[in-house]
Amino acid sequence: MLLALHATDNLADLRRKFVDSFTSSMASAGLDRFEAAGMVAEWWQQSSNELKTAASRGWKAAIEAWLTTAEASQEENKDKTKGKKAPDLAEYTAIKLLAGSQLEHRADLVAEHARLAVEIKRTEASEDDDEADDELNDVVSPAELKKLKAERTKVKKALKAVDDALLAEAHQTLQAMHSDDAPIQALGVLCNRIEQLVTEHFATIESDALAWYQNLVSKYSVTLSKFEAARNNATTQLAKHLQELGYE
Repeated sequence: MLLALHATDNLADLRRKFVDSFTSSMASAGLDRFEAAGMVAEWWQQSSNELKTAASRGWKAAIEAWLTTAEASQEENKDKTKGKKAPDLAEYTAIKLLAGSQLEHRADLVAEHARLAVEIKRTEASEDDDEADDELNDVVSPAELKKLKAERTKVKKALKAVDDALLAEAHQTLQAMHSDDAPIQALGVLCNRIEQLVTEHFATIESDALAWYQNLVSKYSVTLSKFEAARNNATTQLAKHLQELGYE
């Protein structure tokens, strides 16, 4: 249905077909039809912009819109006045789809930058603390702290270069992509969305079942026979104590 989406298609009818198809398919997995319909509704809300773009201008245009969003995030990160940092570039759909080859290297740089930032913060905090461990202050000298900051700056520049390369590679990949290949690429992303919703749903069911079982165990882990034995023992001990006190 989605591979040949056209502007003349009625998206409302398409949504209804998706609901019917998905609820029927998920019934065999034990999913209530109302729960399944809710998943489709959530998926449709997440994907409506892409579906509208694909219907009017094709799936390649939908992928291009993803890339535009990723680029805009870089500009948002440069604008310090907004006070809210945009999501990490590697988290954007377009980058994963069009420039995934460099993401592993980028992840290593992000991890190294985070490590250096923590080490620098810890060192600076120890210098400000009058009761700081003298041994730590001896180990990290001002020269070494300066070196750590220089390394952090170097990694940050490398990360910026990788981000620029990611965007450039994404543009090149998109430009070279044939229009006939775009639907498969884009629909793979949309399929992953509904699969993620299903996974999260069953994970919630599993978590709830486990919580119910643990609550049951906490209430009934001691059997009735053990309770009766404890009661009988307490009765015997009470009778013995009363006898010692002179009560027959």
